[in-house]
Amino acid sequence: MMYTNFYACSPKSCKTTAKSGINSPVNREYFHVPLMNQRVLENELVIEISLPGVLKENVKLHIEENMVTVTAERKMSREGMTFKHREFADRKFKSEFKIGDALDMQTIDAKFDQGVLYIKIAKKPISKISIEVK
Repeated sequence: MMYTNFYACSPKSCKTTAKSGINSPVNREYFHVPLMNQRVLENELVIEISLPGVLKENVKLHIEENMVTVTAERKMSREGMTFKHREFADRKFKSEFKIGDALDMQTIDAKFDQGVLYIKIAKKPISKISIEVK
């Protein structure tokens, strides 16, 4: 959606705060949910998360029990620049997903390449049991 007035600032870019109650400012942190693909292969699950413009050192992967949380931040350099129109902005990304018991969380591997975070988790081996019928 294009705005008719490019030069007007939004409440976020003008650094205003939302009000909750009578006189209490609320500091909210906004996150964008990144685009994600999940591929199930024979021996592993591959999750691809799109993080355009994010540097590798600004990506954090946190695992607690079966919950995986990915947070990232894109910071745009504006030193010495004056913009007439700007659509690129600083952005915070956050994605959370739960991993089922069929995956081995000890084998998790993450790689960041060209703005895409690849997370690989191996499947647990399925134990096969033969039961003799009497």
